[in-house]
Amino acid sequence: MVSGILIASIVRVFLFLAVLGVVSQGYALDPTNPAMSPFQYILGNVGKIIFGIVIWAASVTSVIGAAYTSVSFMTNFHPFIEEYKRFFIIGFIVVSTLVFATIGKPAQVLVLVLVLVLVGTLNGLVLPIAMVIVLIAAYRKNIIGNYKHPIWIAAFGWVIAVAMSVLSAMTIAQYLGIN
Repeated sequence: MVSGILIASIVRVFLFLAVLGVVSQGYALDPTNPAMSPFQYILGNVGKIIFGIVIWAASVTSVIGAAYTSVSFMTNFHPFIEEYKRFFIIGFIVVSTLVFATIGKPAQVLVLVLVLVLVGTLNGLVLPIAMVIVLIAAYRKNIIGNYKHPIWIAAFGWVIAVAMSVLSAMTIAQYLGIN
């Protein structure tokens, strides 16, 4: 799992740097499909094919990951879901595919970047709250029994929770135009 996250992160950095390199050379992105523009500029028609493969791989892995994660959370609701988990995952993937095929417009998704940044920032506020709850629980004897949580790990947890909260608040303030 860690290697998958690292590989995905490295690929994202390289894609960002490739787009930055193309744009810094003065090439204007095509407004009808800005994500494909750098691929086409660098590699011509082959770039279109490579872009298609990259987008297909990203979408397939995202849908499969989202399906597996969502269904994993739902298995706690009823034993029926646990028993037929694989069918629920397949159903999730089929529904996602149908939604994408009927109303999906990937070139227009880039217009929603500000909304996605806001949602990610709000998620950045939720995660520190969850971390604080876990950190408090780590020192409650009625929850953890005789377990001794290392103080240095808790200290890093508190620093990260505060940093995430501050950065999320700053991003929201900037998004809303509050100085």
